[in-house]
Amino acid sequence: MECTHYYPQPSSLHQDLVSAFSEHLFSNLSWKQWEYMRKHHQQPIYRNEINSVRNIFLANHQSSALTSCTGAYLALNNFFEDILLTYIVCEAFGESPMQDGLYLWFKFSWDNRQLLGKNEAFSITPLNTTLPQSSIHVHNFCIAKCRERGQDLKPIVEEIGLNNFLSFFESKTCAYQGMEYFLRYIISADWMGLVSELCMAYPNTANLEIDVCWGCGANKIHLRGGYFDAPFKYFEPTQNISNFSNALLSSASILHRRYDWMHGVTNMLTNLLKDSFQIFLNNGGSKDTFNAILEDCLDRRIHKGGFKEKSSLTCREMKAFFHRKLHLSLPHIFNQPSLQRKNPYPQPNNIPTLHSFADMLAFALDAIRYYCDLMYKPIPTPDEIQHLHITRTTILSFYAGNRW
Repeated sequence: MECTHYYPQPSSLHQDLVSAFSEHLFSNLSWKQWEYMRKHHQQPIYRNEINSVRNIFLANHQSSALTSCTGAYLALNNFFEDILLTYIVCEAFGESPMQDGLYLWFKFSWDNRQLLGKNEAFSITPLNTTLPQSSIHVHNFCIAKCRERGQDLKPIVEEIGLNNFLSFFESKTCAYQGMEYFLRYIISADWMGLVSELCMAYPNTANLEIDVCWGCGANKIHLRGGYFDAPFKYFEPTQNISNFSNALLSSASILHRRYDWMHGVTNMLTNLLKDSFQIFLNNGGSKDTFNAILEDCLDRRIHKGGFKEKSSLTCREMKAFFHRKLHLSLPHIFNQPSLQRKNPYPQPNNIPTLHSFADMLAFALDAIRYYCDLMYKPIPTPDEIQHLHITRTTILSFYAGNRW
């Protein structure tokens, strides 16, 4: 198949609106913050107009009803061209997040959303932007009322033609600011989304020997204690898409897939809190004391009885935990004499360090906080990337030292 070249022509929209749309696109502000900033500078807010410009760019065609379940979708080829037109006209593309030359990167993802009930939303996100996490960059092209399970997602993926669309995606180019750019993509989803798409074992499988990691092939025997002998070992991706004969996106290699960073940080914090909570209770602490610290981040509509042994945080609660600096206050309640005793924690050089549980908890929470902060870096520096090795070691030392 020959390469497809995109050469969208600029629209004749009023330049003031295009300018305001571009400014809002780059502002990384909520509408409330945007309104405050514009009023402060005595400028028109243009909220309705900005939304209209977006709709003109991104809604030039009607959605089609899904036949496989309740829901609707937009034709991918046309919708993607509209996204390109929007960002080209507004000159909204920036430096490549991969620092790899003339490439425009896009993220394809899916996740459960609360929209008129629980639905699965599929989206495209341009990554050559200042803050790709901002909702203004997330463009949904399919919403389906279904479970996040392989057998339910399969007919939807086939109907919207996502696998075929991705199979030719990286053969396409785009003219931007007088230069030709190649298109690249990643697939990013939470763990359940990825294992469902690959039709592999779910995290709660009772089979301890089956692969539960789609990247390295680790099983639950390793995760439940097999790693104690070498807790800092690195595992490079070894799996091949050919190992997943029922994968829904078989045209995408394993290396195209990414475990969503925000969900990963949320799960790291959740698991650390659950394990620490159990230690706290086992050493005479009370649930009320523990929950008094977490009160500022918990959504009581979800955690009606407070944080419990089987509770899980949402991504919003994880962000609130660090925003309100609870990682600094939580270790202080672990002041029982049994938890102040210094214990050995393994290190990569095989010389354990001696720390109390409270100190190591503080180190581990701060390490997860670093992962959270790095999430908002458009292009981390080499030093910031290198520091991830230190934070990784801290977390693994804490887990291995406590035999978790």
